[in-house]
Formats: sequence, structure tokens, C-alpha cells
Amino acid sequence: MPLLGALSRDLRQAVRSLRRDKGFTATVLLTLALCLGANVVIFTVVRSVLLRPLPFPQADRLVTVYNRYPKAGVEHAGASVPNYYDRRGMIPAFTDIAMVRGGEVTVGDGGTPERVASSQATPSFFHVLGVQPALGRGSTPIPA
Repeated sequence: MPLLGALSRDLRQAVRSLRRDKGFTATVLLTLALCLGANVVIFTVVRSVLLRPLPFPQADRLVTVYNRYPKAGVEHAGASVPNYYDRRGMIPAFTDIAMVRGGEVTVGDGGTPERVASSQATPSFFHVLGVQPALGRGSTPIPA
């Protein structure tokens, strides 16, 4: 119990010191609040981006494959359509394979065209993800 008595005395002394110097107390509380808020934001971002599983069935079986050219200094290069066709039947570890390419397109009438983000995907894209398109139907697969 002597330890609790010493701790109690130290806490009372700390509270008296903080009451005397209001500017220091405000600075300490503001710093603690900012640090706590920053930690909550960082944890939330890490949890939502890195720790939460992807919203697809069997998301743990999805992989991304890039071309790599270390001598040219390129670590993540996209694949070409011939690469896609070569890999489609030649990698037995993959149940299915899809290719996606992002870009931009111009939409709108002649007076006010606008550039918008777009994606092109192979017909097997929705099947690989195990989902259905939100509108319409998926594409017909191309025979191997």
C-alpha cells in the first residue's frame, strides 16, 4: 500500500501544478487531443485500405500479375493483349484470368465535351471476381 500512497500524492501534486499553469495545461491537452485524433485517423485508413478484405467471394484467391523489367528500371508494367492470351492457358495455378486497362474517354456533345475515367476489361472479368454487373449482363467469354 505504500506504493498507492506515493502514487496518490504524486497525482495530487500533478493536478495542483496543472491548475497553477493554465497555458501549459492547455498546450498539453491540445497536444494529446491532436495525437489521439491523428492515431485514430491513421488506424482507420490502415484498417479500411489494408486490413479489410476485398468485397468479393474468395478474395484471398485473387492476385494481380504485372510484367517486370528490372534492367530497364520498370517494376510494375502493364501486360499487353498478347501477354494476356499467352498467360490465359499456360499458367495452371490460375483457375481463370482477366485483364483490366484503365484510361480516359471523351464524352458529351460537340459544345461541352468532358474527359472521364474509363476501364476496359476482358469478358472473364466479372467471372474472375465472382460478381455480376450492376446493370445489364456480362460479356460472352472468348473461347481459348
